[in-house]
Amino acid sequence: MELIVMKKNEYLVFGIILIGCVGIAWGASGISKDYLSGGTTIPLQTPVPSSKGYHAYSQLDNGTTARVHSLDIITVRLPENPTTGYRWNITTGPGFVTIDDTYIYTEPSARLTGVGGVRFVTLEPKTSGTQQINAIYKRPWEEDSADHDLFSMTFVVD
Repeated sequence: MELIVMKKNEYLVFGIILIGCVGIAWGASGISKDYLSGGTTIPLQTPVPSSKGYHAYSQLDNGTTARVHSLDIITVRLPENPTTGYRWNITTGPGFVTIDDTYIYTEPSARLTGVGGVRFVTLEPKTSGTQQINAIYKRPWEEDSADHDLFSMTFVVD
């Protein structure tokens, strides 16, 4: 049988680890006792953000629902190529205010003509409840059809 000999600094490290583990166990047992005994009677409050949150969405979020706060800023970015006549025709619910609607051309490395860019629509919710954003990618003179790309998102505004 081999005897393990510890140096003074190893005892110190071992002691710190042991005290830390005991402290964690003691804190967890206190929390567990509160939980098992019914805890406090104060209802859990959801914190209200004090500043604006920024959320960015893309085609990957098509068909999804997102929860946002009424102070938040929402940006939807969609690929667009207006040189071909195709643009996103975007409609929003009455609870949204459009802050910005910008198209940014992507500079092609090979200097190709007709290369598209990205459309950025920035919105701010003004009312709580469920709000919708819908978009169809088509030429302005074309009728809506199932062949066109569609984008839709639902926002639950707190």
